[in-house]
Amino acid sequence: MAGLRPDAIVFTGDAVNQDAGLPHFLRLMRALAAIAPTFAVRGNWDVWWFSNLRLFEDTGVRVLDGEAVPLQVDDRRVWFVGAPVEGHDQLWPALAGVPREDPSVVLFHYPDVGARALELGVDLALAGDTHGGQVRLPLLGPLIRIRRFGTYREAGLHSIAGGYLYISRGIGMEGGWAPRVRFLCPPELTVLELVPK
Repeated sequence: MAGLRPDAIVFTGDAVNQDAGLPHFLRLMRALAAIAPTFAVRGNWDVWWFSNLRLFEDTGVRVLDGEAVPLQVDDRRVWFVGAPVEGHDQLWPALAGVPREDPSVVLFHYPDVGARALELGVDLALAGDTHGGQVRLPLLGPLIRIRRFGTYREAGLHSIAGGYLYISRGIGMEGGWAPRVRFLCPPELTVLELVPK
């Protein structure tokens, strides 16, 4: 990833499925933060089942807990705004402090919350949660269709209200009862290039 020379790296939640995964996750986060400024939000697994784990401690990752943080990229200031799962109400006050003339990127685990942010004027929203369906069958599509607020959106890029929502398939797998397998739904690390409107 270092060879791509990113201006920023983001993580939209669901760090581990079990405690044993924490050392691997921490190593990865440290490596990413050494490459570029790295921003993260906590997903449902992080908040509901692993809230006792110090997921980002001593990694250099900036965890967004209902705040807006500016990052200078060349001659532009880009704002990163994020909140943990069940903290989406924290996003709206944080967004109010972002100057309209500056590009804004919202990080939230659930795609529907990202879509709502776009309706409020955000330029780009990044989400995860769905794992791309994890198992996809020809003609049927994803077998696992996670809906948090009633709407299912496929992984990938969506144009909404003049902005864009990107839903990552991520690199892991759903926990709990879901099978520990991916089929026709490969893991992904996504590179996005932002250009002026």
